[in-house]
Amino acid sequence: MTKTLKTLLYFFSLYHLVLGLMGILLTSLTQLVERTIAIAFNFSITMDDQTIWMIKVVAVYMLIMGIISFFAAKDPIKYKPIVYAISGLIGIRVIQRVLFAFEGDNFIINADPTRNIIALIFLAIYGLAILISALKIKEEAK
Repeated sequence: MTKTLKTLLYFFSLYHLVLGLMGILLTSLTQLVERTIAIAFNFSITMDDQTIWMIKVVAVYMLIMGIISFFAAKDPIKYKPIVYAISGLIGIRVIQRVLFAFEGDNFIINADPTRNIIALIFLAIYGLAILISALKIKEEAK
């Protein structure tokens, strides 16, 4: 079970590290940023100075999450509180997506609702897999 948890956490880390670094270093490549956001988050944006500033703020958060989750993946037993926090963060993201879905076109422009539902389901399963794997490690340790 530890190997499964490590794999899930390394994937979480890689995702956040890549997007964080892209957001910090590559915001001048507006077409790349627009396409990446469309793929990763399923909505379109208009790049201007304010958007670039906000992307960099979110990118720093993503980079830090990537670094923290990398260390948690290296030793999930030692960093179990971080693993639980990651699972909780994913749970909050699921709730956030559900709430945003109720806002409809006012929030997400040109977003595919079917794709959002699929992403929501995947995210929920992913977060539960991390939580269940962490809880099973706890049982194995006893």
